[in-house]
Amino acid sequence: MLKKVPDNYKFDGNKFVMRDATGTDYLVECKVDDELGYTQLEVVGSFNKQQIKENLDRIKNLYGYNSSDYFTGTNPGAEENRMVSEMLEKTKEMVKD
Repeated sequence: MLKKVPDNYKFDGNKFVMRDATGTDYLVECKVDDELGYTQLEVVGSFNKQQIKENLDRIKNLYGYNSSDYFTGTNPGAEENRMVSEMLEKTKEMVKD
C-alpha cells in the first residue's frame, strides 16, 4: 500500500489518510531525513468503521443494552426530566417540613 503513495505526498511532516479495499482507513505520516534525503512512510493508526460498529453492537448485545428500555416517547430525555423534577419537588417538601 505504501508503495502506491504518489511522490507529491512525500514531503516532511505530511499526514494523510489512505483506504484499502476492505474499507480500513490508515493514517500515514511522512518523515524525511535531512542528511540522507531518505523518505520514510509510517502508518500511525488505522480503523475500520464497519469493524467498530460490529464491536459496539456486540458489546451492547453482551450487556443486554436496549435504548428503548431507557428512552421512551419522542423526546428521549423527557422521562428522566420528569423523574428529576419529581425528586426535586419531594426534596423541597421535606425541607419545608
